[in-house]
Amino acid sequence: MFKKFQVSILNSQKTLNTLLLTGFVLCLLQIWLPEYYLTGDGPSHVYNAQILHDLWCNKNLSFYDTFYSLNKDPNPNWLTHIVLALLLFFMNGIIAEKLLLSLYVLLFTSGFYLLMKKMNPKTKFWSLVVFVFVFHHPLAKGFYNFSFSIAFFFWWVLSWINYLDNKTRLGLAKFILLTAVTFFTHPLAFVYGCVTCAALVVSYHLSSARHELAERKETQLLKTFGTLFFALLPFILLLFYFTHKQASGSPFVLHKNKERFPHFFELYALVNRNQNEFSFTWVIAYIAAIWFVICLVQRFYKDFHVHKYDGFLVTLVFASCIYMFFPDDLFGGGLLIIRSQLFLCVLLCCCVSYLSAYSIVTDIGGVAMYLCFIGLSIIRMPAILAASRATADYTSAAGFIKPSTTVLQMNFNKNGKDEEGKPISDRNWIFSHAGEYMGVEKPLIFLNNYEANTPYFPLSWKAEVNPYLSLNKEESMGGFPCCTAIEEYIHQSHVTVSYVIAWCYDSSYRQKGCLEESMQELNNHYHLTYRSASGRTMLYERNE
Repeated sequence: MFKKFQVSILNSQKTLNTLLLTGFVLCLLQIWLPEYYLTGDGPSHVYNAQILHDLWCNKNLSFYDTFYSLNKDPNPNWLTHIVLALLLFFMNGIIAEKLLLSLYVLLFTSGFYLLMKKMNPKTKFWSLVVFVFVFHHPLAKGFYNFSFSIAFFFWWVLSWINYLDNKTRLGLAKFILLTAVTFFTHPLAFVYGCVTCAALVVSYHLSSARHELAERKETQLLKTFGTLFFALLPFILLLFYFTHKQASGSPFVLHKNKERFPHFFELYALVNRNQNEFSFTWVIAYIAAIWFVICLVQRFYKDFHVHKYDGFLVTLVFASCIYMFFPDDLFGGGLLIIRSQLFLCVLLCCCVSYLSAYSIVTDIGGVAMYLCFIGLSIIRMPAILAASRATADYTSAAGFIKPSTTVLQMNFNKNGKDEEGKPISDRNWIFSHAGEYMGVEKPLIFLNNYEANTPYFPLSWKAEVNPYLSLNKEESMGGFPCCTAIEEYIHQSHVTVSYVIAWCYDSSYRQKGCLEESMQELNNHYHLTYRSASGRTMLYERNE
């Protein structure tokens, strides 16, 4: 009787739908419950989208024209900026960012769910694994384009599978459209998608070769490969153009990194803010790996033959090579290993989905993953709310800053501190650009705008006023300590730095390298005009 009850629960579509809806709502609560959903680069994305929006609307042109020029190269990192700039026609930047992230959650969860359902409709509860991947480390860093690219990866590959099943012109048009969207979101997902689609052509061919004449199948294989090649060719050429621009003069060297294998089972790619999250991420990594091995052994133990979805296994091998051998800072980008670790775990779960027959073991794994998602949400929520309160403290200085002025942020704690002085995020620099939210309320120039110094974003600093050339001192402006040469920058650029914001500063920092000189310069030419109630935010205005 207990066994019947157990099977009944796991076979219940109503139970599955309830869990899926609950998981989706819990994801949205993490975004909408706090006043600010703070991520590392998120405020900078919203700020730059606001400038882009103003330029479209011919607002504050003379002010922005002194500092920025538009980047006209078709780079694969623009989509979320364009979407945010469009949303700003209807709402303010803070709400626009939350709506953008909600759209991401919808696309990610639905795309992953539909892809797994397509590959194996029998493994119902395994689809619950989707939720553990929604909030990952790159998203907490504010890598919105990369995060969207994973969501589009699911839809893009699903469209190709549908095309392989029913070769229609409409299906091909959908695939080409999703190819373009994925490319202009992030190049890494585009590369993984190209490998997956090509591998699926081969696995489809081999899985059905025994049922049809060899000559006919070879012709069909070449035709399908040709269709895929010409659909991808324009974007592959754009990718080569992009990587050629980004590649540095240093040679590209592959190196075996043995330590990355045990690091996979810590699954750092899913740790958003605090080390407490490791108590669940290692469980997720082990479930994905163990369930994959079980399904693979089952596959070889039973009647082995090539499955039409074995293209995912090929992509898994490709992703493993990227993870184990490639450098972390490929083509000027960073955190390649964390990104590839995330893809590796996602691909493991995709393989489990199609390799497994319907069994209670697989569904138990899905439920266990879902419980890990619940646990991670409980751990993350206090940090999310504390970060929101701290951001409100940071941006409280906005009322004392005049519009159309220039602001420098001196950030002394990128992890953030709560009201009691305790760190908010010990595993992620989510406060790197928090002050740039003030730029959505009024036209301001934030001299810490790293995006304008990065060649693949829509805005670029004009050379004569670029603060990254003369304002930073000894270390990059994004480093620590916050050493700056304000007077030297003013002399060279003829730009007045009207305000300086010091976040989480205390006098002990003066002992760190060049900071003593920077703070002396600040005291000589600026006066304290605002201090928040908690003392974490201090605003200095330039003396008349």
